[in-house]
Amino acid sequence: MSECNLLDQPWIPCRKVDGTLENVGIRDALNRASEFAELRDQSPLVTAALYRLLLAILHRVYDGPRNQAEWFKIWNAERFDETRLNGYFKKWGTHFDLFDDKHPFYQDSTQRGEALKPTTYLAPLLPTDTNIAHWRHSQDEQSGLCPACLAKGLVQVPAFATAGGRGFPGGINDVPPVYFFLKQDNLFGSLALNLLIQPQLENDVPAWEGPASTNGPIGLCEGLTWQPRRILISNVEPGSCSLCGETALGVSKTMVYRAGRSRSEERTRAWSDPVVRIADLKKQSAFRPPNPQKSKYGFPSFWLAQTHSIIDAFTSNNATPPVLHQAAKLLQSSTLQMDGLNLETVSLHSDGKAKNFYATLRHWSFPTAFAIDENARKSALELLAGIESTLEVFWKKRFAAGHRQVLAESDQGFLRTHCEKLAEESFLHWLERRDNDETLHKFERELNTIPFPGSSLLFKPQRESVTEGFLQFVNRLRDLGAADLSLLRKVTMESPGKNVQAFDLFTEIFWDLRKSHKFLERESCWLVSTLYPWNTLNSRGTAITNLGEAMRKALGNDERARHRAVQRFGRMLVLERGNLAATLADALRELRRRRIGVSWPHMLQDLSHWNDEDRHVQRGWALGFKMPELVK
Repeated sequence: MSECNLLDQPWIPCRKVDGTLENVGIRDALNRASEFAELRDQSPLVTAALYRLLLAILHRVYDGPRNQAEWFKIWNAERFDETRLNGYFKKWGTHFDLFDDKHPFYQDSTQRGEALKPTTYLAPLLPTDTNIAHWRHSQDEQSGLCPACLAKGLVQVPAFATAGGRGFPGGINDVPPVYFFLKQDNLFGSLALNLLIQPQLENDVPAWEGPASTNGPIGLCEGLTWQPRRILISNVEPGSCSLCGETALGVSKTMVYRAGRSRSEERTRAWSDPVVRIADLKKQSAFRPPNPQKSKYGFPSFWLAQTHSIIDAFTSNNATPPVLHQAAKLLQSSTLQMDGLNLETVSLHSDGKAKNFYATLRHWSFPTAFAIDENARKSALELLAGIESTLEVFWKKRFAAGHRQVLAESDQGFLRTHCEKLAEESFLHWLERRDNDETLHKFERELNTIPFPGSSLLFKPQRESVTEGFLQFVNRLRDLGAADLSLLRKVTMESPGKNVQAFDLFTEIFWDLRKSHKFLERESCWLVSTLYPWNTLNSRGTAITNLGEAMRKALGNDERARHRAVQRFGRMLVLERGNLAATLADALRELRRRRIGVSWPHMLQDLSHWNDEDRHVQRGWALGFKMPELVK
């Protein structure tokens, strides 16, 4: 067979600090770790698998670290011990050769026979003859993988193999869980932070060194390189790689592919994955991503569950991913200093068996206060509970059973994604201000602007209750006589100081309310005072709470007139609040002509938030007008 030693063969994609990518071997990835920003493959599964491979090597090379002193010796050196690494690679170098006759990397040289499978089984991005070809079109007998892609496929197997088929077991964690990795600004820091301080067990060896002991707990090196498949790759032949297009080193098209080690057969052996959170302590089941087939409408969302898990992970309990708990202890003791907590989570969404749907990689950044300050964690968890409760109400009330029937599956996914995006943006907003009430109020407002996709229908905006101060101010306007209303109408497009009589009248209405309701703004209250006289229909009864909805109702059947109305409405949405008076007065006159009233307390509330950065008022009006695209 040809030689392909993964220690020096360039196959691991590393991103430099300047953003460029360089493929390197295992030796350079570790010896030059401080030069690289991170590992980064196009597949999240490969990225996670490469981190786990390098961690297994480091644990074996350092025979630990066994305690904090050993860990800090590695950390403070700011690079891995090149002498130790090269000594280890000299001893075991041939076992990293992909095609070695006796010890091919991550393979079983004793496997022979006719249990041949296409090598594309190692590349989830490629279709096989029994799967649907979405964007790639290939056939098993024609497809092949180059040595680099074969190696990437092999290293995925321990962590991401799924159970199914003819007795094939899952990987070391059975159904692949969510993997949590601490990140730093360079590869050395990321690997060092994920090195678990733990005495190495006797006979704990990685797969390339030989079979480990089958007695006692599963050690880190054994678990990180667990072999749930017995594989032997066939000879390389000329051809183009079906995954990356490489031609220089040829491709392998077939391999022996049989069931390997099974956790169910060694269930009595304890195993704690360093980067996995336990969801159920009693059952010792890992925190796993949801099955997309079983969560079409369901919440809590996966983003919420992950965020909750990360924050809660910095408390002291047995469910925490060990490396996160370790980092929390080091930060709490002030022995480790970091500017912030950065993490990546990698998930393979599957049906829990052999059917994989998609993989995700997400980035997370938190202040170090979450690891140190219990009150900060408590406040964050209360916010997440509030967001989750708000989402549940939204899906139960706004997304009624009748609406579900008209939504295509892609549109259901759109809504879930949109909700999660708003939840994430709200959490980031909270990180800046730490105000739970204000953040939840903002989140609820924005939920009501989500468009209803795939249909001419839209979610009807469900208006929040109006604050008491707005109601009291509008009630005072309603009690004005005809002469006072006429005076205010005359100054619609003027500033408060230009007409002394009108200003005195406004001050009489506004000033004492301003003292008890600090959120009342003079500019928005003056604007509503001068606009109110233009449309007092239903002033004491039910009226439309969304101006966009009212203006949609006022559209006539004449196409040219409708077109002009849409243009006017679109122009209004981009105006600053100080320039709205004339346009709103015209709109209110038209609504009065068509006998359509508006809710003035809601109008005052909307105009008070008109200049908010998130433009939720404009989006809400555009939604009510059934043209959400008017607000970008």
